[in-house]
Amino acid sequence: MDEKPLLFISHKHENRAIADALRQFIETSTAGSVEVFQSSSEQASGPRPGFSLNQELKNALWHASAFILIYTLPDRDWSYCMYEYGVANNPNSPDTRMILMRCCEAAPALFAGQVSVNARNREDIEKFVNELLTASDFFRGRDKPITQHQRKGRTVTSLSEKLWTELQSCMPSGGVRSEEWPAYPFLQLQLDIAHIDTLRNAPAADRPRIASELIPREAIVSDYDKVAGRLFNSPAFDKGIKFECLIQWWTEKNDKRDTQSKWVESLSRQITDGARWQFPPLLWELMQGIDDDRWYAPIVTRVRRVPDQYYQFDVYFFRFELESDEKHAVMGIPAG
Repeated sequence: MDEKPLLFISHKHENRAIADALRQFIETSTAGSVEVFQSSSEQASGPRPGFSLNQELKNALWHASAFILIYTLPDRDWSYCMYEYGVANNPNSPDTRMILMRCCEAAPALFAGQVSVNARNREDIEKFVNELLTASDFFRGRDKPITQHQRKGRTVTSLSEKLWTELQSCMPSGGVRSEEWPAYPFLQLQLDIAHIDTLRNAPAADRPRIASELIPREAIVSDYDKVAGRLFNSPAFDKGIKFECLIQWWTEKNDKRDTQSKWVESLSRQITDGARWQFPPLLWELMQGIDDDRWYAPIVTRVRRVPDQYYQFDVYFFRFELESDEKHAVMGIPAG
């Protein structure tokens, strides 16, 4: 009871700012009653010069009463932090309270099913601070809280807000669930360099015919969004399929489709100009979507080339409204 409990902060060194904020808060809010081990800070307990780093970490992890893992972005290498977790959680070592403080939506598999602390959530931080400062069992071997603050009292609430604010100032970008929706259907077509050379070298008079035959047959779908899938009556087709499959699916739904549309020829011409590294022309050849009565015009918006391998063409299907006579497109130009 007379010894300071040891709290070990496990983190990647790129997240030192978060660890610093957490350590400084713990030291200040507990009036120095907790010893914090942080390997990245010379102001905290850490590995001693002249000693084995691994042995120093093992020793601290063995004696730690609490262990906090600061988890930021899932695509980082967390192997060493997981190693520290394993040492601290060794069943042969004294009990250690294991806490995951996550700065993203994901959590490591080792913490699956365990209540974690979402560092971006005010309520989670308030619960954590209440436990840290007022719970009698937060640290091993103690039967009373580390401070005399009243649980959920005004002081603890104020300290919680302080920690939350400090953590937000050093949160990494990313790791937060976002939402998006496609404004227009998207499709990416890819052509091997051999077919690109065929389009480039074709005589100008024959180029439209060659393009309209070659592109549907040889272009593959390298990417698309879910709206494009519905546009062609296949919400989940595989990447790598031939473009002609999409055209066939669209054509087969001829009960109310305008199958005479020249949108394929229009798109082929745009791709041909892009393959020749020229600006594709804006050709508004409309096609009717399969899952609705809306009309779209495919437009090549970006050309990407990988030398000696392939070209990729980003295609967006811009939506148009038709007048009641279904012959004139509404372009969205404001009335005078």
